[in-house]
Amino acid sequence: MKLKRKYKPDYAELYPGVEISDEVMNVLTKSDRKMEYMEVDLKQDRFNYKPEQMIAEFIPACEDSYDRLCDDEDNEFPTKGLTPEEELIHKDELRRLHIALKKLKPSEFQLIYALYFMGMTEREYSKKIGKPQRTVHDWKVRIQGEIKNFLENLK
Repeated sequence: MKLKRKYKPDYAELYPGVEISDEVMNVLTKSDRKMEYMEVDLKQDRFNYKPEQMIAEFIPACEDSYDRLCDDEDNEFPTKGLTPEEELIHKDELRRLHIALKKLKPSEFQLIYALYFMGMTEREYSKKIGKPQRTVHDWKVRIQGEIKNFLENLK
């Protein structure tokens, strides 16, 4: 039984009854060698040894996997930011929060905007509107509860 090789197939056996000219065979052979080069040679590390010059050189693979590069000690490609899945979840959460904020009364929205988007403290906001800090805190807690309930029911 003949050993079949992927990159050096027996074309006479593959195409019985078809006469293959030398020119066509030459093209097929070159094509097979190119495929072997792209699928095997580029993906494997190898050594090139020249005994007459006593030189041995390491030739690294030209193609590498992203996973292997990330597993290396040096970690050439550290993960920066969110993964695509986390990004999608984050965008959906922001969309739902935006909907929830639109449902608030203008005074409630102003309180949340001042505390969470402007970075004001409850004390600063209470001085701004002339109400006790405890009242502002109670409003904030109530509004947070409303937003939380709305978001849970929006899923």
